[in-house]
Amino acid sequence: MPPLTIAIIGAGPGGLLLARLLQRSSTPIAVAIFESDPSPTTRSQGGTLDLRPGGGLKAMREAGLWDEFCAHARWSGEALKVVDKKLVTWLSRSGGSQTEPREWGAAPEIDRRVLRDVLLGSVGEEVVRWGRKVASVEVEGEMGMGVVRFAEGGEEGGFDLVVGADGCWSRVRGAVSEVKPYYSGIGGFSFSISECERRAPEVLGDGSVNVSAWGLKGEAWMRESEYDVHDLEQAREGVKREYAGWAKELTNMLDAVDDDVAPRSLYMLPVDFSWEHKRGVTLLGDAAHVMTPFAGIGVNMAMQDAMELAHAIIDAAKEAEELAGKDVLDDKMRRYEKELFPRMHAAQEITDGATKDMYFTEGAPRTSIHRWCSRVAGHDMPPLLRPLFTAGLYTYFFFFKMFV
Repeated sequence: MPPLTIAIIGAGPGGLLLARLLQRSSTPIAVAIFESDPSPTTRSQGGTLDLRPGGGLKAMREAGLWDEFCAHARWSGEALKVVDKKLVTWLSRSGGSQTEPREWGAAPEIDRRVLRDVLLGSVGEEVVRWGRKVASVEVEGEMGMGVVRFAEGGEEGGFDLVVGADGCWSRVRGAVSEVKPYYSGIGGFSFSISECERRAPEVLGDGSVNVSAWGLKGEAWMRESEYDVHDLEQAREGVKREYAGWAKELTNMLDAVDDDVAPRSLYMLPVDFSWEHKRGVTLLGDAAHVMTPFAGIGVNMAMQDAMELAHAIIDAAKEAEELAGKDVLDDKMRRYEKELFPRMHAAQEITDGATKDMYFTEGAPRTSIHRWCSRVAGHDMPPLLRPLFTAGLYTYFFFFKMFV
C-alpha cells in the first residue's frame, strides 16, 4: 500500500510536533504542512511558554529533542509570584536550578520563537509550505480524501487525513462544526522590554521581558478606545491610567516597555465543545479547544494532542500494511477524538474556572486565591492527593488572611 498522506494546517508547536513524530515512524508517512505566514520570520511569536511533564516535556523527549530543549530552557522560569495591587504576596514559588524536571509541578520556560525554531529545524523547512492561507477543507469521494482549498485560489487534494492545527480561528474546524469562539470578556495588551538588564534590572533577568496587562473590557474596546491602541506611547499611558493607585514596583514596568505593543481580545470555545466525527478531518490544539491563557496549559494540551494523534496515525499506518484493503485510519481517528474530548473538557474547565477566580471575582486575589491555587496546581496531581492538597490550601489561606 502507498504511505498515508497527512496534511497539517498550521506550523505552530502542535502542528510541527505532529509532523516531527510522524517523520520518526518506522512505517513511511507522507506529511505536508500548510502555513499562512509567508516565512518563519514574518511576525513575532510572542513571549514564553512553560512546558509541563505530561505535555510539552514528555513531547520533547518523544520527539528526540530533549537535549535541544534543555539547551534553551530556563529552569529558573518556574518561579511564580502572585501579588495584589498593593504588592501583598499571596503565592510565591521559587525557580528551579536543575537540568532535569522535578517529579511534580515542573514548568521550565522556553521562548515561543525558540521552541518553533527547534521544531522547525527538526522537520526541515521543505516540509512547510509557507504563504498558503487555507480558505476551507472538504472531504470528497467514497474514500473520503481531504481537499485543501486556499484563499489565493487553487487547491491540493488526495490526503488521507487533514489535521487542523490552525489556532483560534481555524478554517479546518469549519469542516466539522459551525461553532465559533466567543469573546471571553477579557482584553488587554502585551508589551515588551528590550535590553531588560540595562533598562529595568529590578524587573527580571536579562534580555527581553514581556509585560501583559489584562482586564474586563467590552468586545469593541479597541474600536471604542479614546486612544490609539496600536501606538506604544498612547497604549502605555492609557494602561497606566487604568492602574493608577497600584504599587509603583508594578507600574514602573510600564515605564520601561519600549519594544512592542500588541492589543488583544481573548476568545474561547465553549467548555463542552465537541464535534461529530467526520472521516478525513480532525483537530488539535487551539483549533479544538482554544482557551484563555490563565491556567498556562494551552500549549501543553496542544503538544499532548499531537503525541496522541501521532500514535493513532502511526498505528493505523502499521496496521494498514498488515490488513491491506481495510480502512483502519478512520477507526483510529474516532478513538483519538473519543479520548480527546474528556481530556480537553477537563482542561477547559480548569482554565475557565481560573479565569473566573481572578478576573470575575470581586476582591480577587484575596477572595479567590485558594480556589485558583487548587485548580491550577492540583489538576496534574495524583487524584488521591487532591482532596488533601485542597484541604491544606483552604486551611492555610484561612489563617493567612487573618494577618494580611
